[in-house]
Amino acid sequence: MTFPIFELLEWYESQKRDLPWRKTKDPYKIWVSEVFLQQTQVSRVIFYYERFLEKFPNIESLANSNWEEFFPYFQGLGYYSRGKNMLYAVQYIQQNFCGVFPKEVEELQKIKGIGKYTASAIASFAYGKNVPAVDTNFIRVLSRFFNIKKGEVQKTAEQMFKIVKIPDISLLNHAIMDIGATICTAQKTDCSRCPLQKKCYFFKNGQEIVPRLPARPRRVIQQEYAILVLYQDGKYFFQNNAETKNKKAFLSFPQIIRPTGKNIRHLLQEEAIQKWNIHISVRPPFFTTDIPHANTFLRLSFSRAQIVSGNLLHSAENVWISPKNLEENRYDTYSLKVIEKLKTMKIPSPQ
Repeated sequence: MTFPIFELLEWYESQKRDLPWRKTKDPYKIWVSEVFLQQTQVSRVIFYYERFLEKFPNIESLANSNWEEFFPYFQGLGYYSRGKNMLYAVQYIQQNFCGVFPKEVEELQKIKGIGKYTASAIASFAYGKNVPAVDTNFIRVLSRFFNIKKGEVQKTAEQMFKIVKIPDISLLNHAIMDIGATICTAQKTDCSRCPLQKKCYFFKNGQEIVPRLPARPRRVIQQEYAILVLYQDGKYFFQNNAETKNKKAFLSFPQIIRPTGKNIRHLLQEEAIQKWNIHISVRPPFFTTDIPHANTFLRLSFSRAQIVSGNLLHSAENVWISPKNLEENRYDTYSLKVIEKLKTMKIPSPQ
């Protein structure tokens, strides 16, 4: 089945979405947009994108910043590990690529936070590389058009792009994405407006409308906990839960029930003063996870911190452990989650 490329590009010329990151070939600005668009709606990203580039207009300005300068311009997008990865990425590019994004997909994928899709998007949109940028919209359009499984889309797209000869291959990626975002959506299609209609398997087999699945009952928060990850002098702080008759002793990061609407930073600072008579500097939550239970869930927000004044000495109840010795102890389930996350995220200690 032949893919109607020129019909699609003609449609795109008149119907394309007006997005600020499509007006540049700067790989840095394209990378910023792709990171911001992960798990975030396009309409929300535009404001953050333009404000961010006013503060950090190039890779050098971002590489010379720190988390405290960076975070206010990322706050509100969620998934803060993306922000951490952005800072790691620009420093890596400065050190390994002389401050310039590499052009090849394979080299781009070596940068923290850049996967196959993002690497392909940068290579295509910034450097004109003949590679498909296969996102969820792209997958949906091609899987319906060719009647193939989602796992087969990448290979099919690569074969299709090899034989395409047009001056700007990035237009094909943009056009397919726009079809998926505006016409061939996850919940329904508008095939009457689609330039792919005549040759599309999905349309020819009478599947113009995709039935909506019944909405799942929305879970509500049963309880929220603020969990303190206190790091000082190369060690993490844990509380030692005393051994009971039926359970062995285990360690845990301090856990405080968060009243509705209570600021996490203030809550943890107040707890530190009341419980240990220390003042702490609390950083923004860097890891939030939900634990489902029936139609409710527990929300855990982990925040790292350091002691500003006062002392919290090692004792039977208050335990300090270096990262290399973490494996030698028992922990509660919640603390195990953040320990595993700390390993993968490689978050630097507070300074």
